[in-house]
Amino acid sequence: MLDSKIISILRKLNSRERNRFREYVHSSFFNKHKGLVKLCDYIFEYSPSFQHEHLAQKSAFEAIFPDEKYSEQHIYTLVSNLLELMNAFLSQLEFEENQMEQKRYSLFALRKRQESKQWHSVKKQYEIISLKKLKKDAASILESKMFHDELNAEFISKQLREEDQNLQQSSDLLDSYYFAEKLRLACDIKSRNLVIKANYNSFELDSIIEIIDRNYDKFMRIPAIEVYRNILHFFDEDKDIAYDKILNTIKSNISYFSEAEIKTQFDYAINFVIRMLNKGEAKWYREFLELHRYLLKNEILLSDGKLPEWDFKNIVTVALRANETDWVEAFINEYKNWLPENVRENAYVYNMAAFCMEAGRYRESMQLLQKVDFTDESYQLGAKIILLKSYYELGEYEAGINLIRTFKRLVERSKTLSAFRQKSNLNMLKVAARLFKFQFEFEYVGTAKIRRIKKLIKTDLDTLEPVANHEWLSEKFAEICN
Repeated sequence: MLDSKIISILRKLNSRERNRFREYVHSSFFNKHKGLVKLCDYIFEYSPSFQHEHLAQKSAFEAIFPDEKYSEQHIYTLVSNLLELMNAFLSQLEFEENQMEQKRYSLFALRKRQESKQWHSVKKQYEIISLKKLKKDAASILESKMFHDELNAEFISKQLREEDQNLQQSSDLLDSYYFAEKLRLACDIKSRNLVIKANYNSFELDSIIEIIDRNYDKFMRIPAIEVYRNILHFFDEDKDIAYDKILNTIKSNISYFSEAEIKTQFDYAINFVIRMLNKGEAKWYREFLELHRYLLKNEILLSDGKLPEWDFKNIVTVALRANETDWVEAFINEYKNWLPENVRENAYVYNMAAFCMEAGRYRESMQLLQKVDFTDESYQLGAKIILLKSYYELGEYEAGINLIRTFKRLVERSKTLSAFRQKSNLNMLKVAARLFKFQFEFEYVGTAKIRRIKKLIKTDLDTLEPVANHEWLSEKFAEICN
């Protein structure tokens, strides 16, 4: 039972939720099986870790039923039934979170029982709650549609031969919900198709967009439609993107969406900027930093109150490439404590190493890298790039050539790198190898060979794509040509 699903869930509940689950099991309204009460109480003796050896199934059975012969089937059935109670309890918690849904179900139950007076009382309660709770995302549109469905059903029950606007409102809200959700999913589909080379399809998306654009005044005043219709432009690679306009649309509507959905919307903007950076358009470094300064200021990047380590790393990397070294050092020290505790020290040391390398403190950078625990391939690759640049700047060309060999094997054998990152890193290593070889052999080769190597480097820089750290490689090449 130690590895059972019920134990796994209990470990993830907070203390209040655990106590409420115990009360739930003890409630005769939800559970009339006394054996489940005994099992629950026995398990809770080992709260909150639930790690004790006495939680083995046989030990639990003997403690709960001391006068009975051990039955594996009996204890298995009890544990299974307790898990079903847990499932019901979790759904109850979610139901309690949605007051409007509760009221709507009350309206349905009261209408069935023809309790018109109380029905109208609950309707007023729903409307008061909706003023505070309803946003303007697709889920809220759907909630409004279902409320108007209930109002329409109540009207029909009166059998009046007159017009009622709830039917029309339900129909209009259904259109709005469908278009809003269709656009939201279309953004997700296009994003995944780009990132993981998937082949998802959004049925009749062009036709839907045409309908929306043709009825601009009707639909584009709905935030859930306006925002995602604009975000879709981020995926029009062959067109000029009005980046500022799209970003301002997202910013001006953030009060209408949940925190999770707001973060997803800004993720589309971040991914667009990264795609522009990958194309070598340096102006997007500034856009990346301005966007992230806004997200930091408004705490949109945070997850459970913490700054994810990869957002932290990406901000440092881009800021260094934009030559914002002073700002980077302040950022690393200011936001270190915003990182999750389990990765804080590792992320801090790695990013300080990256900063020191860009600041010309190469030996210090290399020493810091020795303290990094390479738990992730991204850290491994990043550390090798920092080492490679440090070796070059320190004139340790032979060490750099040896590093390139091991670096190349790491990239070629990687099972997690995307095809794009793998190719861009291999192209980088190809150019870097020529640069290191040029420096290492410079004093021993003739002028003709020097010219030939320079020509090969220039050709690679001009024709290979994508190339990771293209800007740094170009800068080093320019130095050897002067």
